[in-house]
Amino acid sequence: VNGNVTLPPQNGGHAENYETGTGTPIDLEEIESVQIPLTVKEIGDEAFYGCEDLNNINTHASLSSIGKDAFKETAYYNNPQNWDGQALYLSNYLLTVSSTYTGEFTVKEGTTMIADQAFYKCANLKQLAFEEKMKLIKSAHIALGNVCRVFFMLQDP
Repeated sequence: VNGNVTLPPQNGGHAENYETGTGTPIDLEEIESVQIPLTVKEIGDEAFYGCEDLNNINTHASLSSIGKDAFKETAYYNNPQNWDGQALYLSNYLLTVSSTYTGEFTVKEGTTMIADQAFYKCANLKQLAFEEKMKLIKSAHIALGNVCRVFFMLQDP
């Protein structure tokens, strides 16, 4: 592996492990860039967790799910320039919100999906707002904790 990886379709389109199409394990320390092809529909929990050099993640708009901590402790995750305040986005996907976030949180306009447990341990989050265009929220896995209000911002016709 030369630092660049394209995930093959596997497990019915799920990227839940670190194997190439031939079953050869990928050396996590070598991954700097990953291309998620259209055939991959879901990225599993902790799929790239700890890939310390992974700083370039190319994905597509038809992902249906990103698991908890899928990109945690990567170069992308650890780069403060990739964070929008206390929120980490990957393209139009909200990956996580800092556990120290307090008050009201508005999901950035254009966000189409919230990753599993993106608000995990946000004990001081009191209000969550997002657009009605949001495509997918895995409500059973958001773990909203102490959120008092959740509402949609409706668009005028």
